[in-house]
Amino acid sequence: MGKEKKFLHLMMDERFIDYFITQSEEVKPGGSVYWVAQKQTKELKHTKSPLIKQVKWTKQTIPFLAKEANQYDKLVLHSFFFDQLESFLKSLRKDTEVIWMFWGGDGYKFTPAEKRWYLPLTWQYKKNVLKKDIGTARSIVRELNAFRLRWIKSRATCALIRRVSICATWVKYDYEMIRHLNTKMKWTYYSYFTAEQMALATLGPQTLNVNRLWLGNSATDTNNHLDALHYLKGIGWKGDIVVPLSYGGKDYAQNIIAYGKQYFAEKFIPITELMPLDQYQQYINSCGIVWMNHIRQQAAGNTLAALYMGKAVIMNSNNNLYKTLKDWGVRFAEKSVLENVENIKGELFNHNRLIIEANLSQKENLVAVAKIYS
Repeated sequence: MGKEKKFLHLMMDERFIDYFITQSEEVKPGGSVYWVAQKQTKELKHTKSPLIKQVKWTKQTIPFLAKEANQYDKLVLHSFFFDQLESFLKSLRKDTEVIWMFWGGDGYKFTPAEKRWYLPLTWQYKKNVLKKDIGTARSIVRELNAFRLRWIKSRATCALIRRVSICATWVKYDYEMIRHLNTKMKWTYYSYFTAEQMALATLGPQTLNVNRLWLGNSATDTNNHLDALHYLKGIGWKGDIVVPLSYGGKDYAQNIIAYGKQYFAEKFIPITELMPLDQYQQYINSCGIVWMNHIRQQAAGNTLAALYMGKAVIMNSNNNLYKTLKDWGVRFAEKSVLENVENIKGELFNHNRLIIEANLSQKENLVAVAKIYS
C-alpha cells in the first residue's frame, strides 16, 4: 500500500472557506491541514471551523512556515492573495505539487496591459483620474509609476503560475487565458459557488419587470458603468436603473451616482449600503433585466443568481464567465433588446435555472474535491 498523501491548504479569512472545509472533510476526513494566514493572529471575522490553524504570515515567519510546509505532499493555494508568496513557494521542496484555486482577481494580474478590461468611456475616465489636479509632466510620471506597479505584479503572478501543477476553477476560459504561461499546468473543476450554498432555491421566479434594470455588481471601474449608462442615455431609456455601489471605491461610486442622477434623475437608484444576502438577492429579483458590462471575469455570484431567477442577463461576449456559461447552454439577452424591451420573452430564460443547478451543485463539488485529492 502506498504512502498516504498529506495536504496543506493555505487560506484567507473569507466567507466560503468554512463551506470548502466541510466538503473537504466529507471527501477525505482528517486528510488535510488548513492554515488561515494573516499578518497578525487575531479573531477571525468569517472563518469559524475548529479545524483551521491560524498562522502569522510575515516576511520573518515565512521561512519557518515553509520548513513546516515541506512535510506535506500537496499544497492547495486558495488564491494568490498572500504577501511574499513567491518567496514561500521557492522554499518548498521541488516535488511538492501546488494546486491553485483561481479566484479571479489574483489570476488577472498576469498582464500589465489593463486597458483590455475596459470599454472606451471608462478607460478615458480612468486615465483622467491619473491626471486629476496635476500638470502634464507629473501626470506622465504618475502613469509610468502605475504601469511599473502593474508590471511588478504581472511578473510575480506569472512566476506563481509557472510553479502551479493544477489550476482549479469552474470558469474554464480563465484557465485557457493563462495556460500559455505554463503549458504543463493542468485544469480541474472546482467552484466555491453552489446553488445550495447560495440558497438559490429560495428565490422564486417573478414576472419579468423589463422596465427595471440592474447594472453591475460594485463600485469598481471594471464594471464599465459609464459606457453602459451612456448607451442607455443614447437610446432614451425610461425605466429604473438599480446600481449596487456598496463596496469598492468611494470616489468612483460618487462619480457614477453624479452621472446617473444627471441623466436619469430619480430613475437612477444606487445601492450604497451593505445588506444581508437575502435582501440583496430580492433587489436583483425585482429587476427583469441584469446587465453585467465587465470584460474581465467578475460578479459571478450576482450573475448566477440572476440566471437562476430567469432574468434577461446581458454580458460582454469577451468575458470568460460569459463564454463558460455559454458552453453550458445558458441563454443570454443581447444589448440591443434594451431598445425594445417589450420584445423580451421571459420563457426563453427559464431553462437557465436547470443549467445552474446541474453544473453548480454540491454533488459536483464533492466529485471535484475528490479528484483534487486523488
